[in-house]
Amino acid sequence: MQVVESRTQDFNLTSQRVTVPGSTNGQTANRVVLISRTVPNGSRILLRLFSAKVIDLANSDQVYFSIERNGTPVMSGLERVPGEQFDFQSQITIDLELPPGIIELVAYNISGAGQEPNAVSVATDVRCQAWCQARLLSAKYVERN
Repeated sequence: MQVVESRTQDFNLTSQRVTVPGSTNGQTANRVVLISRTVPNGSRILLRLFSAKVIDLANSDQVYFSIERNGTPVMSGLERVPGEQFDFQSQITIDLELPPGIIELVAYNISGAGQEPNAVSVATDVRCQAWCQARLLSAKYVERN
């Protein structure tokens, strides 16, 4: 097979403001998917930029963000980005190409989680939002004899 035509289109993800509850079991961080989108078979995605914010700024030290593909962080360093980081740096440049799958922007609230270092003892709900800029890359293939 030979690539005849390659196409790209926007594949941006932007979540609504989502409330992320504190730890529900008192031990571990609570994981909430802020938004997800499926990269179709036969395509790839180019993740360009990632940004997030904690609406309730007083609790930005209790929230971590991640970009995941099929439930696994897309790369080392993006598995647990502190919410505080986005207070000072508005976005992170990624430039990472990924195969098909489910792309999720995720928030983890550690408040009330006894096993988490620096977690406050009381589980506190925190409002968050996240977005990423991406391009969907797809190619049209034809057989050549």
